[in-house]
Amino acid sequence: MQTITKEYAYLFHMVECARQELSRLEQMLIEAQQTAEEIYLNRTEPDANA
Repeated sequence: MQTITKEYAYLFHMVECARQELSRLEQMLIEAQQTAEEIYLNRTEPDANA
């Protein structure tokens, strides 16, 4: 069985950290979009362009 060298172990660790961070950022963007849509749908002022 081959062992993983330190540099590859470090690289795999950092890739996993980056993947988790991207997943967290994706969720933040989804929530921001949903909130913006709710604000748009619940606004009380008529649209100036209507």
